[in-house]
Amino acid sequence: MQRTEVLVQTKSRRGTCTAPMVERPGGCYRVDVTGLRLIFMFSVLLLALPARPGSDPDRKWFTLQTEHFAVHSYDGGEDLARRVASLAEEAYRRINPLLGSAPTERVHIAVIDDVDSANGYARVVPYSEITILGSPPMPQGSLSAYDDWLRLLVFHEYAHVVHLNQTSELPQFLNRIFGKSFAPNQSLPRWLTEGIATWVESRATGVGRLESSRYKMLLRTQVLANRLLKLRELTGVPLTPPGASLWYLYGTVMIDEVVRGVGDEGLRRFTDWYGSRLIPYGVNLAFRRSTGKDLDEWYASMKARVEKEARETAKRIEKRGLREGKVITKGGFYKSNPRFSPDGKRLLYTRADGRQITRLIATEWGKKSAEKQLLTCRGGCGRFDFNPNGAQLWMSSGRYHKRVNFFRDLIEVDATRATSMDDARVLSAGARFSQLTAERDGSRVWGVASSWGKTWIEGRRTDNGRVDFEWRPSGYARLSGPVPSFDGQAVYFTMHADGNHDLYKLCLVRRNVERLTYGGAIEFDLRVSPDGRWLLYTSDADGVYNIYARDLGTGRTVQITNVLTGAFSPEVSPDGSMLVYVGWTADGQELYKMPFQPGSSPAVTVPDPVPVIPAPREAPIEVKRIPYRPLSSMLPRTVLPSLAGDATGMGYLGVYLGGEDISERLAGGLFLLYDFGREDYSLEASLTFKHAWPDISVGLGRYTLDSSAFVGDLYEFYREEVLYGSMDVSLAFPSVTMPTELDLGLVIEAFRSVDGFSPHYSPEQNSHFVPDEGVSPRVYVGWGFGNVARSTLNISPSEGVSGRVWAGVRYRNVENEAWLYNVDYRLASYVRLPWHDDHIWAARIEGGWRGGDMDYLRPYNLGGVPPTNLLMDLINLTQHSSVWLRGFAPDAYAGS
Repeated sequence: MQRTEVLVQTKSRRGTCTAPMVERPGGCYRVDVTGLRLIFMFSVLLLALPARPGSDPDRKWFTLQTEHFAVHSYDGGEDLARRVASLAEEAYRRINPLLGSAPTERVHIAVIDDVDSANGYARVVPYSEITILGSPPMPQGSLSAYDDWLRLLVFHEYAHVVHLNQTSELPQFLNRIFGKSFAPNQSLPRWLTEGIATWVESRATGVGRLESSRYKMLLRTQVLANRLLKLRELTGVPLTPPGASLWYLYGTVMIDEVVRGVGDEGLRRFTDWYGSRLIPYGVNLAFRRSTGKDLDEWYASMKARVEKEARETAKRIEKRGLREGKVITKGGFYKSNPRFSPDGKRLLYTRADGRQITRLIATEWGKKSAEKQLLTCRGGCGRFDFNPNGAQLWMSSGRYHKRVNFFRDLIEVDATRATSMDDARVLSAGARFSQLTAERDGSRVWGVASSWGKTWIEGRRTDNGRVDFEWRPSGYARLSGPVPSFDGQAVYFTMHADGNHDLYKLCLVRRNVERLTYGGAIEFDLRVSPDGRWLLYTSDADGVYNIYARDLGTGRTVQITNVLTGAFSPEVSPDGSMLVYVGWTADGQELYKMPFQPGSSPAVTVPDPVPVIPAPREAPIEVKRIPYRPLSSMLPRTVLPSLAGDATGMGYLGVYLGGEDISERLAGGLFLLYDFGREDYSLEASLTFKHAWPDISVGLGRYTLDSSAFVGDLYEFYREEVLYGSMDVSLAFPSVTMPTELDLGLVIEAFRSVDGFSPHYSPEQNSHFVPDEGVSPRVYVGWGFGNVARSTLNISPSEGVSGRVWAGVRYRNVENEAWLYNVDYRLASYVRLPWHDDHIWAARIEGGWRGGDMDYLRPYNLGGVPPTNLLMDLINLTQHSSVWLRGFAPDAYAGS
C-alpha cells in the first residue's frame, strides 16, 4: 500500500502531470506507458530478423524435401542428410504396412552432428519430428553390431512416429478440433514403446537388435543366474545393468512373442485399440481384447521360450569345455579399458558402480591392496594408454567446442596420483578423436576421428597433438579400434562395410590395406600382445562374444576363452603370462584373469564363419533442396485449452498457442486466461531466440489485480491493470568440471486503475494509502554454477555442488520516488560419507537481503505448512514451498 500526500506528480518522457487533491487521471497513465514502446519495438525487430537457427553462428541451415519428409541440417551435413532422406522414404514403404498406419502430415527430421554420440529421438505432438545424431556408434554400443547403423536408427525412430501417431475414435476427433494434442500410445510403458520400435526395426531391416548376439547374451546371463526381470521391474528404469537398455530388450522379445502367437495383425489390433483410448493405461485390458491373452500370460510364454534357448546355448558351450578366468573385481555395473602399466606393477581400468560417476581406478597387480582412485571422469574417460615410463596417460575425453558442441579430444593426465580433469593437458581442440592406442616409444597415438557419419584413422603426435598420418576409407565405411604393430610399421583395425565387419592391416609406408578376415561376425576390442606376435580381439563368430588371438606371422587363429556369457577388452600383462578381460555377469561387468597360453588354445578353421547380409541398395528418390524456414515447423499446430478452479470454486479457462522450430533455436508462445469470477482476462506473449550467444527471451503481457485504498477513513476497492514487458539475456559457459551461467534481465511494469477509481481526500483526514500508478522498471542479474551428479542407484544427487547468486534493483515512479534492491543466494553441496556408499551428506544454505523504501518492500517469510485444500491442490497441481518449519505457524518469521 502506498502512503500518499496531498499532491502527486507523475513523471514521464513528455513532462510532469500534476493533479490536485491526488486525483488519478487516466491521461497521465497513457503518457507513462510510452516507455514500453522500446520493448514492443525490440520484440517486433526480433520477429522481423532473418532466423539463423543454431547456437553456432557459423551454421547455415537448409532443408531437403521429399514426398513424405522434410530433412533439415546445416553446412557439412548435406551428404548425410540425403542418406537420411533416402532411408526415411524406405522406412515409409516398409513400416507403414507392418503397423497398418501412416502419418497424415509431412514428418520433419533434424540431422545434427554436435555431439559424439550415436542416437536419435522422436515425438509426435504437436507435430511429427525425428532428430538424428550424425556421429557413428562406438564399438561397444548396441548400434555398432550392424552394417548400416544409420538405417537401423532411422527405421527405429520412424517406427516410433507411426506407432505414436495411431489414434482413432474420440482422440482422433479431438485432434481434429484442437490440433494434434492427444496421442494415447505415448502413455504406454516405456518398455513397450521401445519394444515395438525395436521389433519393427529388426523385422523391417532383416537384422536389428532382436536376434543380436548382445541381446541373446543379456538374456542368457539372466536366465543362468535365475534373474530374469519381473514385469513390475520394467516400470521404471531397471536397476539391473544395463539399465534402460533392458526396456528395449524385454520389450522387443515380448512383442516378438505376441507376433509369434497371433501374427502381425495382433500387434496392429493392439496399437489401434490403445490409440482409441482417451483415458490412458489399461494395458492388460488392451492385450486381452486384441490378442486374447494378458501381459502375464504373454510374459510366461516368453520366459519359457527364452529359458529353453538360453539353456540349450549353455549346453553347447559347456560341451566344448569352459575356458574362463577368475574374477578379480566385485560390485558389478560397468568396468572397462583394463590396461597394465609398462612395468606390469599396476592395472588401471574405468569403473561406474551405480553410486557415483565413472572413475579411473588403479590397483597394485598381484597384491590385495586397496584400490586407488586416480580421476573422476567428468566428460568421460575413453580408451587410454600409458607413456613409456608409465607416469602419464593419454586418453580421449569429452570437451565443449564453441560452447555448443561436445566432442572427444586427446588429453594427457597424471598416472601416478589422484588428479582432476582441470589439471589435464588438452592436446587437441574439437578433434573428435577416440579409441586410442599409443606406439611403444610414445611418440604417437592412433585413434579414430569422425564427422557427419564418416570415420577415418589418425595418428597424432603426443608432444603437440597434431595429426601426422591420416587414412580415410571410401563412403561411410565405419572404422574402429586401431592398434599399432610391434615395430610401428603397420596399424590393425576393424572396418564395417557392405555387410562385413572384419580385421584389416594398414601398411604405413605403402599406405595399402590388407584384409585379414571375411564374414559378418563382429570383431572389435583389438590389442597386440607385448611381444608383437598375437593380435587379440573380441568376436561373436560362434554367436557368443569370446576372446580370439591371431598369429600375425602365420595367420593361425585360436579361441582363447569359451565363456557362458561374454568376454571383452583383452589385455595381456607386459611379461606375456596373464590375460585380463572384461566379463559380463548378471550384475554387470567384472574383470577376470587367466593364464595367457595361445599356443595351447584350440585353433579355429574359419575365424569368421558368419555369412554376410549385405544392406539393400537405396532406391533413388526425388529430393528438392530449399532454404531453411523455421516457421515451417514452428507455427502453432495445436490450441491447448485448460480449465481449472481455485479453492473458492471460481473457474479459469485458458488457451495456449505456441511452437518451437525443429532446430530448437526459435520458440514463441501466446497464453490467454479468462477468469469467470472476476470477468477479466490475462494475456502473455513470449519469444525465445537462441542465436549464437547469448540466448534472448522477450515477453509481453497484461493482468489485473484487486487493490484497495484507504481514503477518508474508509477502504475503497478497485481493479488495477498491469501491463508488462520483459527481456532476458542468458550466457552459458559450459564446462565438464564446473559449468556456469550468467543471466541479465529487464522488466518494465505499468500500473493504472481500470474502473475509474479517483480518490479524493483532504489534509485533516487520517493517513491515506493508495496504490501507485505509473511505470516501474526492474533490472536483475544472476550467476549460477553447478556440477551436481546423480547416479543410478541414488534417489537424490550424490556428489557435487551447485549455487546461484542474483541481485536486482527496482525503481518505483510515484510521488515519492522509491528504490528497492535485493541480493539472494543459494548454495547446495552433496558429499559421500566414508562409511557407506549409499549415505550422502546433503546441505543447503539459502538467504538474502532486501532494502529500500519500506512501504514497498516485500519481506521474506518462513514458517510452518500453510493451510491447504487438498482436493483442489490435487486438481490444480498446486506447487507449495519446499521449505517449512514443522510445528510453527505459517509465515512465523518475516523480515528483510
